[in-house]
Amino acid sequence: MKLDRISLQRVHHMPKVLEPGILYVSEEFGAAAHLCACGCGVKASAQKLLMQSAKLHAGYRESNHNNAYPHRPQIIDDGPYILPTGWCWTTLASVLTHMVDCVNDTPNFSDIDTGLLGLKTTNIRPYRLDLQRRWYMSPDDFVLWNRRQSPQAGDIVLTREAPVGNVCMIPEGIRTASPGPFLHRTAHHARGMDARRAGTPA
Repeated sequence: MKLDRISLQRVHHMPKVLEPGILYVSEEFGAAAHLCACGCGVKASAQKLLMQSAKLHAGYRESNHNNAYPHRPQIIDDGPYILPTGWCWTTLASVLTHMVDCVNDTPNFSDIDTGLLGLKTTNIRPYRLDLQRRWYMSPDDFVLWNRRQSPQAGDIVLTREAPVGNVCMIPEGIRTASPGPFLHRTAHHARGMDARRAGTPA
């Protein structure tokens, strides 16, 4: 029987036998599992989850500044190595709702607290946001730098220069403009899974 509701159950380790209608989430291990929502009793595979997510985003509209495409996920047959059963290779843009690059310029930052925080690449540390030194923006610049997309709590910000490759998550309670791409998860993923939106203002 097709399910119309799935309840969340937080666990430490995944149970050997999954019950229908329950989404098991282990935040400690960043993992989630559930049986297929169609009622067939089969453990959901990555490919099946991607197809379910595509249906949820059937009306999704791509834009010039958002490079995500959750409505048409790409399944890649030949990856760099063999994956466990039920896994599949795909693209980052297939599992995100937003993948946006930032405005390629530097605003006029100020030390005066306007309540509108601008981030520099030096604020983005490996896996954490370092706000010991804060940079503020005028309301006009803030709107200008967020015109492609505003970073939100839970978004993942990436640095692309000086240094390249640092990643951190935007915490709750901060209004900011990002210096580089940021990632946003799809609505289909469990809250305990922090794969989110990739993009920034332009």
